[in-house]
Amino acid sequence: MKTVTLILLFILVLPAHLAATEPPVQLDFAACKDNVAIDTFLRKASPLYSAMARIVEFRGGYTISDRKGISGGQWNAAERTIELNPMLAGAHRASIVAFEMTNAFQERLHKEVDLAVVAGEITTKTEFALRHELLEYDGLRLHREILVEIETHLGKIPSEFFFVSNPKPDTVAKYQLPLVMDFLKEMNASGHTASYYQWFENQKKQAPNLDK
Repeated sequence: MKTVTLILLFILVLPAHLAATEPPVQLDFAACKDNVAIDTFLRKASPLYSAMARIVEFRGGYTISDRKGISGGQWNAAERTIELNPMLAGAHRASIVAFEMTNAFQERLHKEVDLAVVAGEITTKTEFALRHELLEYDGLRLHREILVEIETHLGKIPSEFFFVSNPKPDTVAKYQLPLVMDFLKEMNASGHTASYYQWFENQKKQAPNLDK
């Protein structure tokens, strides 16, 4: 996370000053499904999101689109697309977009984990999944900082932005991330970690000598 912070620090200085002087961007936090409007809102409301988005643009760009068959959202690196469940709407949808932008921003780190399997440095699905899940936990930390900026921009943040919290707090100050061990247990129970087990097998196919 220290490297991530240093990369973003310079990029954030000017946008943070501008965001403080601009009026809040209007968005229907109950029903909006317009991905362009949501992306525009997040760029205006959060200098951190804006900085990450510009870096992702520099690395090849991104789009945001709906995809049936997923429970929430995901970053499709091959298509450079943030994919969303079509039923997501309003603040909940915007919050998922913000989180998946952290995955897009950390794509190179996720790729390093994949390549470590190909190189024979990671040899078990457990270690592979753990490293990916820890990157996603770092993504939650970045996501929380985005929420801080959105709350500052709006004055009060809609509760649906807290998509991983139950019950939902009414301020970011009351929003605490889960302990990392609790997070890992939850990811395992939800089946999220199992998806990384499957992805590990895909990476192994590119390293035929891994089991020898």
